[in-house]
Amino acid sequence: MPTSNQFVDSWHSVNQYGYKHTHQSPIVQNDQIMLVLWYPKTKGLITRGISGELQSLNQKWNLTYFDSVHISSQLGHYSEYQFGSEELLSKACNPYPYKDNMLDEEIKMFIGDGLCEKLQDLQLNDVFNFVPNCGKLGPFVLDRNFDDLDNYRLILKDLKFNGSQTVAQPENYRYGSRNVKKLLKLWGGLVNYAGIIQDFFLLPQIVGNALWKINGKPLRKSYYLGFTMLMTKMPLSFVWQSMEHGNMSGLSSSTPPCMASLPVSSTTPNLHTPRIRTIKDAKSIQFTPTQLTKLQENDKNHRILYKSYVKHISSLCKDAQIQEAVDLITEMESKNLQIGPEVYGELLQGCVYERDLFTGQQIHAKIIKNGEFFTTNEYIETKLVIFYAKCDFSEIATRLFCRLRRQNVFSWAAIIGLNCRIGLSEEALLGFCEMQENGFLPDNFVIPNALKACGALQLIGFGKGVHSYVLKMEFKGCVFVASSLVDMYGKCGFLVDARKVFDDMVERNVVAWNSMIVSYVQNGMNKEAIEVFCDMRVEGVGPTRVTLASFLSASANLNALPEGKQGHAISILSGLDLDNILGSSIINLYSKVGLIEEAELVFSRILERDVVTWNLLISCYVQHGLVENALNLCRLMRLENFRFDSVTLASILSASADTSNIKLGKECHSYCIRNNLESDVVVSSSIIDMYAKCKIINDARQVFNSTTQRDLVLCNTLLAAYAELGLIGDALKLFYQMQLESIPPNVISWNSVILGFLRNGQVNEAKDMFSQMQSLGFQPNLITWTTLICGLAQNGLGSESVMFFQQMLEAGIQPNIVSIIGVLSACTNITSLQFGRAIHGYIMRQELHFSVSVATSLVDMYAKCGSLDQAKRVFDMILSKELPLYNVMISSYALHGQAIEVLALLKQLQKEGIVPDNITFTSILTACSHAGLVNEGLEFFVDMVSEHHVKPTMEHYGCVVSLLSRHGNLDEALMIILTMPFEPDAHILGSLLAACREHHKVELGEYLSKYLFELEPDNSGNYVALSNAYAAAGKWNEVSRLRILMKEKGLKKSPGCSWIQIGGEFHVFVAGDISHPDTEEIYSTLALLSQEMQFLGYVQ
Repeated sequence: MPTSNQFVDSWHSVNQYGYKHTHQSPIVQNDQIMLVLWYPKTKGLITRGISGELQSLNQKWNLTYFDSVHISSQLGHYSEYQFGSEELLSKACNPYPYKDNMLDEEIKMFIGDGLCEKLQDLQLNDVFNFVPNCGKLGPFVLDRNFDDLDNYRLILKDLKFNGSQTVAQPENYRYGSRNVKKLLKLWGGLVNYAGIIQDFFLLPQIVGNALWKINGKPLRKSYYLGFTMLMTKMPLSFVWQSMEHGNMSGLSSSTPPCMASLPVSSTTPNLHTPRIRTIKDAKSIQFTPTQLTKLQENDKNHRILYKSYVKHISSLCKDAQIQEAVDLITEMESKNLQIGPEVYGELLQGCVYERDLFTGQQIHAKIIKNGEFFTTNEYIETKLVIFYAKCDFSEIATRLFCRLRRQNVFSWAAIIGLNCRIGLSEEALLGFCEMQENGFLPDNFVIPNALKACGALQLIGFGKGVHSYVLKMEFKGCVFVASSLVDMYGKCGFLVDARKVFDDMVERNVVAWNSMIVSYVQNGMNKEAIEVFCDMRVEGVGPTRVTLASFLSASANLNALPEGKQGHAISILSGLDLDNILGSSIINLYSKVGLIEEAELVFSRILERDVVTWNLLISCYVQHGLVENALNLCRLMRLENFRFDSVTLASILSASADTSNIKLGKECHSYCIRNNLESDVVVSSSIIDMYAKCKIINDARQVFNSTTQRDLVLCNTLLAAYAELGLIGDALKLFYQMQLESIPPNVISWNSVILGFLRNGQVNEAKDMFSQMQSLGFQPNLITWTTLICGLAQNGLGSESVMFFQQMLEAGIQPNIVSIIGVLSACTNITSLQFGRAIHGYIMRQELHFSVSVATSLVDMYAKCGSLDQAKRVFDMILSKELPLYNVMISSYALHGQAIEVLALLKQLQKEGIVPDNITFTSILTACSHAGLVNEGLEFFVDMVSEHHVKPTMEHYGCVVSLLSRHGNLDEALMIILTMPFEPDAHILGSLLAACREHHKVELGEYLSKYLFELEPDNSGNYVALSNAYAAAGKWNEVSRLRILMKEKGLKKSPGCSWIQIGGEFHVFVAGDISHPDTEEIYSTLALLSQEMQFLGYVQ
């Protein structure tokens, strides 16, 4: 930058030689400075604030020099750029570079002649215009586009001056219009400037006058002093002439002043109006009373007509007749009514109501065409920002917001709301903070958007700070602010605070009710959501689609069909059409409760379906095993030109996995490859899961290895596959590989490893892994506890399973259906009636959902623990009984030999229209076997095949063999074994071998034992059964031989064991044990029990 010693009179140089022939001049008073900062295109431009000021004012005689210019830029940090002595320093970085880390190019500065050349290159229509954000508004601002950069230009006008004014003779202040024209021509592009240029005396008080007439453009007149523009805007309805007065102080006396009116179309003045050419004329002008009266009446009529048009346009915009409102502009122009900013503001507001982007852009173009008076109007600028923001046109809205000369609360509200809607929650909160730093207090339109952003980011601390601001500014009475508070607390999981705000609301509208209901549903508090919905109905507030959709979701989550049907009925009675949101909620409800036909009916009545609706019904089919229906719906979906998304493909892959249909799975995999969908995490995870469930783990591993970008979800999918298959070695390898690849495992990863150990029977290792995850700071979740409870029960450690269930309750984790069934299974395994009753009591006290599966487990537990009456009471409690519940009750009666009750339940089952399955007939045949009902059992076996079309299994044949052999029909039993369609197993052969002792069939026993010794060479029970047959026939030598053989093989007979629990203490009885102090009483009681069993007809 030149110093003051290098000064050259820039005005003299331009006047004498033109700017092409002068060298760079210093910055002097009234010069224009343009600073260009190049930034890369980024979102959230409102976070960048650019401001400028001049420092170190040097005054020398009648000139002012500026040694440095200070520009501050804020973009997440504070940067300072200083211009001085041709050196650029940035204090944002250390060491100080010549570029900021956010800049694409260095800062450029133009002064003096360089500014003139730059303005010439831009080819502007008006060299004195403020240059807007080039590249942000497109080609209608400049003749070129900036594709890669946002170009911020800051032209500083009217630089501040602290010098004193020197007043000389008036002649020194006079400057002719010819020199003004000459100067403007040197700048070029002024051919269209055809205005009235007049001479004026420039005194400390300026007087100017000119003749104006409406020509379809804004009325304006500008004066220039040096390069300083002073613009006067004229009244819209003024059609004759004006007298203007203005004060100008603090002017430098150094630069020869000049004044010129901004060029306007040249018009012929009214012949009846005196023409004013000089100040002398202005002082001597006299109007006649008639002329003054005509001027006043004309002005009054125009104002009345103009206001009526504005009112009509506003009414049309509110009535959604935006096109009719736009047509009125042409009519106004035909009546010589000048269009003012308020007209364009009403039109833009109408476009906001209708979200009419196209019409709004046309109005914007007309505003630009009408010139600077409109484009720089603060009211119109704000309306444009609001219009583009409400239409979610983020790029243009942000550009216009950034170029606002003066922002206000309305523009901030629009841009913050825009960022919230398009998901830029962080930008919204930054804007919320920045507007307060700039002195604007958020109102009840800004606060809801800030709370919405807090909820989306789950910033509870920030949200509570906004809540404090609401209380301080007394906005809590605003229903929209209070509703937003409820929604924010709900999304952050603070339901107590949400409910407190909701209860404190004096007035609640449907938005407030919706916020509370949605908050409960999102946090899994479905019962509370239904209660709030009922309260809403009691208070007479009509539900909306959002209300009903949330209520239906809560009902679906609880499998509460009556409440769900009530919600469906309310939607019909309320006259709400089935859109995608409401229709999808109803389909989801019917899908979860298994009402497939109702879900199909609702689907067919949705007029305009989206992909989500299709996916819901496809998923419904898959969940209920209707794979063919799902595939047919997929074909129909493709015929209606809907593309499969990741959810659709995940459903198809899940169907192929559940049915082990590897052909379908591979076809779906091929579709994903052809359509480049393998990179989607949901799709790739579903493919891995499909191959794993089809037991093709190598293909699953290959898909995993082919993925270039692995994340936690993908790793956990393969880890779960290894765990389900018991491949604990592969699971551990992947578990540690994740950590080496900087993919830290989460609780789901630990759960899979624990499951893998339990599947492999390594119980101690699973418990060690559980302890290790706790020591590393991972809190076990419900899945962790459930995995351990069920896994220990399945591995025969029922007591430990019950212990972990108690620990889970102490940790404050509420069990789900799976964990309840798991601990009931543990109680069944250890026949602990006391623990089983305790679990039943817990279910009743906590009012947990008493599903059919839980009732089935309770019936099984009570029956196997000997409390058949209690099992029957639980069975009778269930109103809507299903086949699994009938099966377990029939099986319980069968195990206790109560065949009459079994047959009664069978009739009840058939009366309710439930078709028995193979499990039902297994229990019936078992009951007949224990009760000695040979003929009835054989009839049921025949009916099972002929009438119910159930294919006999090994279990059914085993029951028939047991039925025949128990009653001495050993030859028929052997014939069944020899003629059944598959090889007999050890269980069937063993049951017939055991009957050989009672009926003295030694030869048959020897024949059967030969096969049993091959099938189970280490089973001592088979040797003992044959030995008992020899003993019953009196062949003691053979008995001795078998005992020696068992000793040589190292086989020992495992004694029978039974136990009973009294007062929390277990009493164990072992067959043949005589060491118990009460042995005589025990055996005496046993003999009495045997006699009583025979008396009641039970077969030993």
